[in-house]
Amino acid sequence: MNSKKFIKGIGIFLGITLFLTFFSKTIYNFNLPSVTAVSLTGGKLVNTIEGTSMITYRDSYNVYAKKEGIVKDVFIKPGDKVIKGQALIEFDLDKDYIEQLTLDIRRKEQDIKLSNMKLANLKSKDLSPQKGEIEKLHVEISDVEAEIDSIENGTYESLKKLEYEFNIDMAEKRLSDKKEQFNAGMTNRSDLHEAENNLEIAKIQYEQYIQSEKEAKNNLLKDKQEQLNRLYEKTFSFEEENEYAITDLHFQIGNIQDELLILNRKLEQETDELIIEQLTLDIRRKEQDIKLLNMKLNNLESEDLAVERREIRKLKSEISDIKSEIDNIEDGTYESLKKLEYELNIDMAEKRLNDKQEQFNAGMTNRSELNETENNLEIAKMQYKQYIQSEKEAKNNLLKAKHEQLNSLYEKTFSFEKENEYAMLELNFQLNNIQSELLILNKKLEQEKNNKIVAETDGVIIDVKCEAGRFINKNDVLVQMQDMSNEFKAELVIDEEKLDLFNTESSVEIKVKGIAETLKGEILSINPSGNEDSAGHKITIAIKNTSFQLAGKNADIKIKTESELYNAIIPNDAVRKDTKGYYVLVLREENNVLGRNFIAHKTYVELIDSDNSLSAIKELSLFEPIIVTSTSPIEAGSRVKYEGTGGKE
Repeated sequence: MNSKKFIKGIGIFLGITLFLTFFSKTIYNFNLPSVTAVSLTGGKLVNTIEGTSMITYRDSYNVYAKKEGIVKDVFIKPGDKVIKGQALIEFDLDKDYIEQLTLDIRRKEQDIKLSNMKLANLKSKDLSPQKGEIEKLHVEISDVEAEIDSIENGTYESLKKLEYEFNIDMAEKRLSDKKEQFNAGMTNRSDLHEAENNLEIAKIQYEQYIQSEKEAKNNLLKDKQEQLNRLYEKTFSFEEENEYAITDLHFQIGNIQDELLILNRKLEQETDELIIEQLTLDIRRKEQDIKLLNMKLNNLESEDLAVERREIRKLKSEISDIKSEIDNIEDGTYESLKKLEYELNIDMAEKRLNDKQEQFNAGMTNRSELNETENNLEIAKMQYKQYIQSEKEAKNNLLKAKHEQLNSLYEKTFSFEKENEYAMLELNFQLNNIQSELLILNKKLEQEKNNKIVAETDGVIIDVKCEAGRFINKNDVLVQMQDMSNEFKAELVIDEEKLDLFNTESSVEIKVKGIAETLKGEILSINPSGNEDSAGHKITIAIKNTSFQLAGKNADIKIKTESELYNAIIPNDAVRKDTKGYYVLVLREENNVLGRNFIAHKTYVELIDSDNSLSAIKELSLFEPIIVTSTSPIEAGSRVKYEGTGGKE
């Protein structure tokens, strides 16, 4: 009996405990925050901007005043439709100004007529008596100009020789002039003798120069021949050394092959294992020696790998160059012998210095001899610089003398030809100026007589900026017009931060009051608004292919831009941010003795793009729902009630 009561009591206790457990869970869950959640889906983002704008004709322009003056009459008012060529504005005629322009035109025409008469008179002059002298002077001028070009281009013969020849020519001309003056009683005999002595001195200097050039040529040929002989010796040495090395290698290979033959014979005859082993080892060594020597021989005989052969080819190239220089020197076609002699001295001094340095490094000479060789090189370089400077001075002096000669010829020619030519050039210049001035005057007269401003195209008058009796400056705006076409435009200003969201490919929808149809627009341009008080950008929209008359009407405009297709799209409310970056809270289900529970877990995401309501994130391997809203604040680890399951937690 007591046992039954005990069991019954335990059952009642367990029932009460179970009831209280589930009742307390229900009370706890009732107080949990309720959340809504979504799953990851793919899609596109859509950025939208809306606004209102006044529609106008697409093409509008200003009509400007082409001259200054007083407005006589205005024929139009805002809103008027005009056709091409219709008069808009009329100016008063300035009769005094027109009369002055007409007088100036007549004067210019008379000046042109007079200039043409002078020009014809100059062209008809008979210049035949001077033609022979002019042709002779032209030939001399051409010769001197050619000589100057040759000197400047460095293609002339030796400047020194030319200088001496020029001195002789000048001395002969001075002597000829002195003889004429002496015969005419204009000078005395001592001046004549002095001119004769100067000519003799010039000839002696020329002969001395020719002799020195001949000696320089012989010395240069001698030096070149010595240089050639040294190169021959070097080449022979390299070739001999290479041939000797090849012969020696062939000899060594032959000896080793003989030794190898003997060893092989011994090996065939031998029966002692130790001796056989030793002979086999010796044979292998000899075979290796032959292989190594053959490699050396191939290396020597290979043109690509032989250093000596490359050096030989280099030496032969130098020999060929020097032979060519010797031929040029003997034929007289080489450049200045003096310059070449100095350059050769430098080359020889540098080679001697290199030899001395090698000898000094090898202990075969002392420091004083090395210093002396270095000093010789510096002296050779200094002499070369002095020669170059003297050649430069000779060239400048020769050019100066030639230019003076050329100027003298020009002065002689001027009296025969230039005076007439300059007069004709001056007249032509004056004639062209007068004709240009006449053209300008005729244009001014035409503009002044044409006192009406007309419409250049069909259009509608937007505004009139002038009135009768008012003085107008040139280029002032008179009228604002719009082109009468079926194309219209509207403008919308957007904020700077939204600029990157829209482009000329964005779609445009336009709603106009009184028109049921939604019109399509096309973005023409996106440019700064031009308003100093605003940092926004102005979007210009074209409205085409419509039969409606839209000018002057207000329109509601919606501009949309669709993004590319994203694999992961979620509402903006689901994206949260902390110090580490963007994250979302996902629902994870847990089961225990109390049943199913939903816990919020933090997962960081990479935000790619967003619009007004959605965000694109880098694709994640998420299968749990993502929390969007909550009835109260939650964080990672919060236990929540998921409304997506019909209210069950």
